[in-house]
Amino acid sequence: MVETPAGYTQTLGPAKNTAFMAQVAMEHNIAHITVYERSECQVIKLRVVERVEETLEEGKVIQRESKGTLKIAEEGPPATQPCEERFARVPLMLSYAGNTYPLGETSPTGALDVDLAAVVKPGTRGVQFTPDQPGVLLVGGRPIGEIPLGGLAQQQQRLDALLSELGAILSKPVTKLTDAEVTRAYTLYEEMRELAPNDARAVALQRRFVEVMSGVRDLSKLEAFKRNLAALGEAKDLLKTLGSVVPPYVQMSINDNRPSPDAIAWAQAAALMQFRSNPALCAGAWDWTRVQNTTGEARLAFQYLRYAFDDGYTRWIGSVCKR
Repeated sequence: MVETPAGYTQTLGPAKNTAFMAQVAMEHNIAHITVYERSECQVIKLRVVERVEETLEEGKVIQRESKGTLKIAEEGPPATQPCEERFARVPLMLSYAGNTYPLGETSPTGALDVDLAAVVKPGTRGVQFTPDQPGVLLVGGRPIGEIPLGGLAQQQQRLDALLSELGAILSKPVTKLTDAEVTRAYTLYEEMRELAPNDARAVALQRRFVEVMSGVRDLSKLEAFKRNLAALGEAKDLLKTLGSVVPPYVQMSINDNRPSPDAIAWAQAAALMQFRSNPALCAGAWDWTRVQNTTGEARLAFQYLRYAFDDGYTRWIGSVCKR
């Protein structure tokens, strides 16, 4: 049996020491997270030989028959390398300043997009974020990466400034506001709505915005609730395509068939914004068929108001259109 060296190769042993790692891309205060799972495998070095069986007669080879390749493990110090890297479907947590917040579970491709402001709610929980202190991503209580929080800190600073300026304007009666202040109030409200639609302070100030700009205080108590179920049906249909941009408290109100003061204020504010950007809606006596000419959140808001108050709500619309 003759063995001829044919080089070297290697194989990997069983996976062990499995760990997670995360890649994070930030879009202001939105974190785009991808989590990977990776193990370690022992590297086994193998010496390769070709085996041939030779038949001899009187010292001469009269026949050769190949017996294939043989791999022999080489002795030496053990070595390892990363192996079996794959996407990880795991629940993620954010740790910051002694607090831990659940972020959600990654998808089958290891991805999770999360609005940090909606999860942490820093404005109502009194948490102060700084650009130089990142948050820590956790899986099973173990750190797997960091999340920069500079965008979240900037968002909170801007929101604080918006709430302060808009609150100062809305502290006055609408009859005392100048045209410039009214325009500024609409601009600030729109920016606040885009920046933090679910922040408790923004939701509260939204109700004050409606009171001042419409000249009616707490309409939900002044009008009898008379439901329009046809409008509710259309609102639910619209919600199927708009759900991702509609505040959760509005979604809950529509799905539970239960009008709420905060959801009513959201719809009123959306109507006010629509009347200001599209004055033609106010031309002549109000007709609910005009709602068909609006789209997106505005159409949902009008249908919600019609559902909550039925046709009697046209009195509020008429008073707003005359302002």
